[in-house]
Amino acid sequence: MAGIQRHSVTKTPSGGSISWNTDDMRGVMFSVSISPATSTTTYDFILTDDESIIVYSKKGLKGTFNDNTQIGLYGIYTAQISNASVNEAFKVSLRYEERMR
Repeated sequence: MAGIQRHSVTKTPSGGSISWNTDDMRGVMFSVSISPATSTTTYDFILTDDESIIVYSKKGLKGTFNDNTQIGLYGIYTAQISNASVNEAFKVSLRYEERMR
């Protein structure tokens, strides 16, 4: 499948943190959207590659976060929500344009 793709999950941290593996994403990420259940929740979001290199990091976020930064992707990544002030559901959506397979 080529074109616009989306990796979307709903995750609930335990002890303020949770991590998971993404789909195999190859192309250019152009949208990050994170929505905790409440607007006052604070948290950090980190995306690392298979060599543990941080490719995207936003700290001290509060409530819904949207970013349109473009980042090249190739492979499966580990996404992490950490330092969450509340253990509640977070909706996370990473949108990317698939360019390589």
